[in-house]
Formats: sequence, C-alpha cells, structure tokens
Amino acid sequence: MNSRRKALGACVLAAGAALVLPACAWDFTAECMGTGDPSAEHVEQITGDGSLEIDWENLRNPILFDTAHPIKDQAVVLADGTFFLFSSGGVYESSDLATWVRTGDSIGSPDVTRAGDEWVMTHQVKDERNPGLDGRNTRLVYRTSRDLRTWSEDREIMPVLPPDRHIDGALAIDDAGSWHLGFKSGSLVQQFRTTVSEAPAADESPSFSWPVRAEAGEGCAVDAAIPIVGDTITQWAENYQFIRIDGRWRMIATARRPDRPVDFGYVRSHEPFVYEMDGSGDDPADWRRWAGKRLLDVPTESWNTLMHANSAYLADWRERDGWFYLFYAGTDTPTVDGRGHGMVGVVRSKDLVKWYLPGEMP
Repeated sequence: MNSRRKALGACVLAAGAALVLPACAWDFTAECMGTGDPSAEHVEQITGDGSLEIDWENLRNPILFDTAHPIKDQAVVLADGTFFLFSSGGVYESSDLATWVRTGDSIGSPDVTRAGDEWVMTHQVKDERNPGLDGRNTRLVYRTSRDLRTWSEDREIMPVLPPDRHIDGALAIDDAGSWHLGFKSGSLVQQFRTTVSEAPAADESPSFSWPVRAEAGEGCAVDAAIPIVGDTITQWAENYQFIRIDGRWRMIATARRPDRPVDFGYVRSHEPFVYEMDGSGDDPADWRRWAGKRLLDVPTESWNTLMHANSAYLADWRERDGWFYLFYAGTDTPTVDGRGHGMVGVVRSKDLVKWYLPGEMP
C-alpha cells in the first residue's frame, strides 16, 4: 500500500471517529490547503493617486481592541476620508486606522456592498419566530444607507428560506446589475449556498431564486470516501466576501486549516483563503463553484496566537495608495465560549501573496 493510500485509510478511520489524526497530515496538507498558484494571480500593480496616507511605519497590531466588546466578522469601508468598521462587536470609525471611536451596536456578521448611490449591508439576526430547538436559528436581512451612518430599517433579503441557521450573508452586484447572495446554512453540517436576483427596482426588495448548494474549494481524496468530511473540513467555509479584482470575481472566505485537528476547536482552525470562480462548466461566471483555493498566509504575532486570522475582509485600495489591505480577527486571550476576546489586525500586500505587518516597509 503506497503512502497516499495509507494516509487516506488513516483519515477515513479518523473521520469516522470524529477526529483527524496526525496520520492525516500528509493528505490534508498536500491536497486541502489549496492549489491556487500565486504566480497566476496577475493582479495589476498600481501606484495609486496618493489620496490615502496611512502612517504604516508607526501603526501596530492589533489596530482595534475593545475591552468591553469582543470584535470579529468585520467589514471595513473607506469613504470620505473615514474608515468605517462594522462588526459583531459594534460599529467603529477612524481617520487613521490607529484611533477608533465606537459609534454603533453589534451587527451579526455584516457585509457591505456598493449599489449605485447607496450602500447595502447584509447581516443576520436571531429568528425570534422560529428559534429552533437550541435557539440558534438566524435569518438574513439587509439595510441601506447613503452615508454609512444613517440606515434604513432591516428587511428580509430571502423571506422564503425555511427556518434554519442562516449566517454570513455576502452580496455582489455584477455588470448587469444582478444581485448575487452567498451564505451558510445549517449547524452540524454547514453548507455554502448561493442565489441570484435581477436588479431590484427602486424601493423594492430583490426577488432571489431558490438557493442552491455551492462548493468552496477542490476538496481532498478522503471526501470521496466520506462526503460529509468535505462539508466539515475541506470544503467548509464561512464569512464570505465577494470582491472583483482587475475584472475577475474572487471570494475571500474563512475555512478550516486541514492540517489542524478538528478537536482543536474554534480558535486555531479558522484561516483566510482566496478563491476564484471555477469557470470550467458551461457558464464561466458560475457563482456556485469556487476553485483555486489558496491560503492567505498572514504572519503570526504575540496578540493572535490562539485565534490567528479569522473572518478576514479584503479592501482593494490600490487606486489610492497601491495596496491591498486585509483585516482579520485574532486573540491571545481564551474565553469560556472558546472563541477568545477578538481584536482586529491588518496586513497589506501588493500581490495577495506577500503580506506586510504594520511597521514593515518593503
């Protein structure tokens, strides 16, 4: 029996026992960390117009820490010289990424997208009408704003969804104006789903078709033997963000590091990955299939040794100063719920491959 088969056999046994043993490391590391080729990124090198000046040399991580509120699931928007950070810990504003003021309450896994002359925020709220047996059911809603400070009332973005735990809604608007929604459903078996709506008329809600299961990542050999492993380990993903870079749609998502045992829990297994549209089927713009999975290898510092780089959010500010910025949640302080007291850090890159910490100057 060759080494690949031995590793696969060990992984099958381990998966059946709800564990991933060290014997699985070869298979998972070789196949499941992602096959995206950094040399194929082809991101455009842009000098920037100088409209954004960040004192990167003197900035330090974590850039945002609130002793009263653990922060994660952040979405960061730059508008009119102000950085707006929306998160499960609250809403914060800053003029320099170093000093922040809390201006709003917690929001469940927000995602913010530009739609014409408005901003659209998708997020999740508790489903009070159908709480579920464990009270964990949530539903997806959205709100709109023209200034990122005053928002409309929440409206359900997919009223026809059956009661369940629907979380991490992410919205993208294509060239035709269609709205593409991605989100995760389920608790024990968590599945990535997508759906699409024609551009809604003014003052009308989008009308999404029924969501379908989507795939994030190529999976591993063990998935063929035990399909549920794909959903829980190798094709599992959450905290989605759709972003168009140089005309190509990408997805940033938090996925499990396959070389970390599942029973390590929440804080040491949620890492940032970048995906590309598969493009191998009849439809080159198939929002259901994402491939080219690759780890965004964020450096570890002393403040994020437990939860390392969770719920990452990518900002493309190349036109302003030539850089991509990646915001992520981390902690070195465990809490009773196992998630830790989240803080926010940032790194930046020219090519989505090499990442620089604050203070590092290339």
